[in-house]
Amino acid sequence: MTAKRFGALLVAVALVVGALILRNTLNASTSSGTDSTGGTPSKGSQTLICSTEFAAVCAGLGAAIDVTVEPAGTTLDRLAQAPDGDLPDAWLTLDPFPAMLEQTRTRTGFASAVASSNTVAVTDPKLTLLADRAGALQASCGSAMFWKCVGDFAGSQWADHGGKAEWTTIKPSFQNPASEAIGLLVLANFVAGYFASSDISAKPLEGDPNLARWLRSLGTNVAVTASGTTPLITLLTRGSALNVATTDTAELSTVAEAQTAKYATLAAAPVIQLRAVLARLSRANTGDLLAQVGALLTKSGWGSPNFDQPTLSESTFITLRQLWKDTNK
Repeated sequence: MTAKRFGALLVAVALVVGALILRNTLNASTSSGTDSTGGTPSKGSQTLICSTEFAAVCAGLGAAIDVTVEPAGTTLDRLAQAPDGDLPDAWLTLDPFPAMLEQTRTRTGFASAVASSNTVAVTDPKLTLLADRAGALQASCGSAMFWKCVGDFAGSQWADHGGKAEWTTIKPSFQNPASEAIGLLVLANFVAGYFASSDISAKPLEGDPNLARWLRSLGTNVAVTASGTTPLITLLTRGSALNVATTDTAELSTVAEAQTAKYATLAAAPVIQLRAVLARLSRANTGDLLAQVGALLTKSGWGSPNFDQPTLSESTFITLRQLWKDTNK
């Protein structure tokens, strides 16, 4: 074989080997981003929006999930007009925010966004106050619903309700109902107390001027805590800032034993339960994520899903959120 022909043969062999290497490299790159079904994101590429109430839980998921933490109201308003391609794979929030998203998109002509929504865990809202004031409030409220009673007394003096003058003003607190999922759920409990019923529809909310005045007074006299903190934390660390905190069974279970003597919890009824839900917003398989989130919530004091207690429709929550905005501009 001449040197010229031998050189040509070497070049041909090199081209074939190079093509094989390039094809294997491309195949490896493609398979690392999808599973065997084709097109479905792998575990490491899933995107999850976490409502701020679940920031600590989502931090426990690690780097395998691409997590964004933001207020539920922010997510709701953004995704309400988002194209299908801009939707995350999943949203961990409180019920009924995924259903609120669906109804809002339907009303404005957008396609359905929620492929499925699973209740992962539940907890009950609670009213908690500094221990030395519990007796005075209980005696003054009598048999009244504590949600409504606290709403009625907000901004008045403790001395007018069997307390001491140095306690000054009755200052309840909750998160912002316009932006935070738990804030809106807590507000729903206050309104359920106002009506003495957890069976509330949107229509009575819109047509009750007394309720509007009551909500305006509540908004004026309540301490709205900043996103990322809770009324209970503020109560235990800065009791002068507020003295009646809204919280829940799960959060109370995480309080150090040395702190429990500082507060008392009222048996407030009626109760609209807090339900953690994982909504799937894409074709991604979120089964593993569902199991991880459930385990982390259990460790955080949340209970197993049950549906013994009623909740309100997404229409009622949409109306209540708007009513809060309108009465507390």
